[in-house]
Amino acid sequence: NEVITMIEEKTKYLKYILNNTLDISSIDVNNIKINNTVYNPHKFFVDIQKKTEYKVKDNKNIKLNFNTNNNMPDNLYGDSVKLKQVIISLINNAIKYTENGEISINIDCIYRYDICRLIIRIKDTGKGMNLEKINELLMTNESITVEEINKLDNIDVDLKLSLKIVKLLGGIINIKSNVGNGTEFTIILDQKVDR
Repeated sequence: NEVITMIEEKTKYLKYILNNTLDISSIDVNNIKINNTVYNPHKFFVDIQKKTEYKVKDNKNIKLNFNTNNNMPDNLYGDSVKLKQVIISLINNAIKYTENGEISINIDCIYRYDICRLIIRIKDTGKGMNLEKINELLMTNESITVEEINKLDNIDVDLKLSLKIVKLLGGIINIKSNVGNGTEFTIILDQKVDR
């Protein structure tokens, strides 16, 4: 009886993988679906804070500082899943390249009428990047590849894909960095205010 249950579960899992693979192969890479939903930005950023603080809880050499504007609207409308993926990936990248020091995450917003402009700064005291690397990242004009679509299921995505996702969401990422003096990523993204 247990064997039959196990076989059924494995069969369901294989069907899921097969369907997922077929879905990915049939996606037009220029037309990745944006899943806009209503979300609470306060809970959204608290969740990101908890997930990233957990990652450095045993590392006494890195301090995470979160500063969030409390005047944010209660509900925003946008693709919070992809946005969260990008923010966590950028913070994880900062953790990866910072041996000592701090990582500051500042979340601000400007909102008028029914548009909220999120300004998310992630600044570290890590290794930094040279101008050539920054230009290579910023000159990423090609569309998202099939290989990158496969990576969209991962929580953590690389820098190039993060930039592409933000562009896909209608936002921009600015990068400031000096070798040996850390890096600052600024995401600027408009979200609708849901009243």
